[in-house]
Amino acid sequence: MPKISLPKHRSFYLALAVLVVYVALTIVIALHPSLAGYLQGVISDNSFASAVIFIGLVIFGIVFAPVAVWPLIPVAAVLFGPFWTAVYNIIGWTIGAVIAFWFARKFGKPVLKHFVSLEKIERFEAYLPRKSHFWTMVFLRIVLPVDVLSYAVGLLSNVTYPVYIFSTFLGVSPFSFIFAYGGEAFLTGRAGVFVVAGFIGAVVFAVVLFALLKRKGYTRPMKKTIVTHSGTFHADDVFACAAILRLFGDAEIIRTREEEKIEKGDIVFDVGSEYDAGRSRFDHHQEGGAGVRANGIPYASFGLVWKHFGKEICGNDEVVAKKIDEELVAPIDAEDNGFGERRPFSGETFPYLIQDAVSSFNPTWKEKENSEGADEKFKEAVLFAGQVLDRMIFRQKHKEEARGLVEQAYNDSADKRIVILDKEYSWQDVVAEFPEPLFVIRPDISSGNWIVSAVRKTRHSFESRKKLPAEWAGKRSKELVATTGVEDAVFCHNGRFIAVAGSREGATKLAKQAIK
Repeated sequence: MPKISLPKHRSFYLALAVLVVYVALTIVIALHPSLAGYLQGVISDNSFASAVIFIGLVIFGIVFAPVAVWPLIPVAAVLFGPFWTAVYNIIGWTIGAVIAFWFARKFGKPVLKHFVSLEKIERFEAYLPRKSHFWTMVFLRIVLPVDVLSYAVGLLSNVTYPVYIFSTFLGVSPFSFIFAYGGEAFLTGRAGVFVVAGFIGAVVFAVVLFALLKRKGYTRPMKKTIVTHSGTFHADDVFACAAILRLFGDAEIIRTREEEKIEKGDIVFDVGSEYDAGRSRFDHHQEGGAGVRANGIPYASFGLVWKHFGKEICGNDEVVAKKIDEELVAPIDAEDNGFGERRPFSGETFPYLIQDAVSSFNPTWKEKENSEGADEKFKEAVLFAGQVLDRMIFRQKHKEEARGLVEQAYNDSADKRIVILDKEYSWQDVVAEFPEPLFVIRPDISSGNWIVSAVRKTRHSFESRKKLPAEWAGKRSKELVATTGVEDAVFCHNGRFIAVAGSREGATKLAKQAIK
């Protein structure tokens, strides 16, 4: 007997539950009209609370996609009346859609994948406007499901909040009224009104769909073809490809050096000897290169792609895009162009860089003999690079969010040499901007302890502005308690840059002793 596979996503079961409730209510109301009258009386006596509950259900349905609230509208229309049902529905829909949009824009794929199906979101990518086209968004709201679309627009486009909010409000309004009046007519047996509402809905849908497809500047884009060179790959072309796939996830990747195929590519990088962003050509091997940054680091293909698409990839966040360029893109560009040099930790011990990790995906000579080609290994490397890029963007957004909180903690410190944080914020870069701090105290959520961290002299140095006392080095528990007099002292690293206590008070005592 064949095995039946049920959907695993929890929202499927939520949607099923909504459908069951709808069917049950429909049957009950149809068989017992008096029940509808009773419920109407309850709602009339508790009008505000009833409206808030219904709006809350609509918001819940939008945020926990794809739980559709459509089935509840006819029942609500019988109880509230079609006009007020439509109004409440518009309010709930708009609020829920804005929450979903904000959630996707703020947290991105790493968190969103636990919340809603990314596959469903990515199916909408071809339909979305990259920029804030107001009427395109209104039309999309009318013809496409609201719940998943909300996440898709937040995640995959640069549509601004004002455009999104007002286009959502207008877009959900027509069918809110159509479904309310049509649904109420269906449940109360008024066939004429139901047919008229259905006809109006069909006409509105058809006209808007036609206008959307014919709208100037909007056509469903064909699948993109991205082209880069064949053979051995490096971090430059791998990360450039990963970045492009953040925007064009279904693109076909072609690795070649044939001029005819290169010319036909929609986006070409690291091959072709041409840099022309207008034509989506991003090579840097031509005579004269493709320009340099203000700090002197020349652009490689990853840098050119990031210069053109980086801000959009980061959800239109220019600060995050710039930071990613500084920390990831520029170093890869520098090495690809042979700019600067790697310096050893000591002797012949050099740091292992992201470039080395990417290069490890290239097939060995034995793999080549066994017909294991570079194209499949390239795709594996691109998948790895995409995960790194996603995490860096995600983390950088949280760093920027923490910046103001860390600055506030510094401003609130009575002794600027000790900064106390209430959460595990990313603090190193912010604290380094102030001259006074010597130690930062912060909680460790995983253990419940509190940590005293020495502030480094520079971001890329292991040297601290002030080390913890030498007599603490390497001591633990009772031994450290005896040395410091702090009852809940736990540990001090042998390098004297971190110490741990069981409480905030204990960590504060350690820090105060250390600055004496």
